[in-house]
Amino acid sequence: MGTTTKDISKKIPVIQRVDPDAERPKSYVIHFKNASNEVWPLWFANRPTERIRPHTEFVTEVTDPKNIYARWATVTYLGNYQFEFEVREGWIEPERDFPVTIFLNEAGAQTEVLNFPIGSVRMPRGIPIHSTCWLFSHVAEYGRYTIKRISKKVPATTHMETSEEYIDENVKLPNFEGYLDHTTIHRKVRKKQIVEDPETEIETVDVVLEEKRSYEELQKLYAMREEIRSKETQARGEQG
Repeated sequence: MGTTTKDISKKIPVIQRVDPDAERPKSYVIHFKNASNEVWPLWFANRPTERIRPHTEFVTEVTDPKNIYARWATVTYLGNYQFEFEVREGWIEPERDFPVTIFLNEAGAQTEVLNFPIGSVRMPRGIPIHSTCWLFSHVAEYGRYTIKRISKKVPATTHMETSEEYIDENVKLPNFEGYLDHTTIHRKVRKKQIVEDPETEIETVDVVLEEKRSYEELQKLYAMREEIRSKETQARGEQG
């Protein structure tokens, strides 16, 4: 059997050796185990969502090796979108068109969707998705696209604060007989002071692009883009 790991996405290289002539099974049986106390809404691309009750198992079968679950013999839900994956014995990564990127939604919504002008990638939280990326996206230049929780430091700053207060002031005012009397009045004054805000740390959910492609892969990517642009320019010229 394959090994079990809580972070299997990091164990899978972006570009794997594939054998298009290798004999593949006609179907892939997958065991989905809910080891948590939560109901697990298990998402599928072309079928209704399965709601797996706590401490129960759901077994299904897929025929497409490019199905997002096909590579796993067992997927165990631990709760709070944490998973354990058992790699299928003898698994051979199916051949995909270049460029392939691993998409992983670690901290976003239950399901995140990345839309391209052509196509999209749907990312159920916690499940790594291997997919061909749209050629003209900046994401195509990277091997990993991860939605994750990030801690950011906000540097110390200063700002000006204005406050109002009343002070007692002795003044001479004329009385009804025309003489000056000493009296006390309350006068409102404005005060300004510089206040320092200390350094803080905030947590946000953001997209992180990792594993920039090699020089050779980038050159291949740029050449493919240029070839498509040239064909589009030629087609427009012929239409005009």
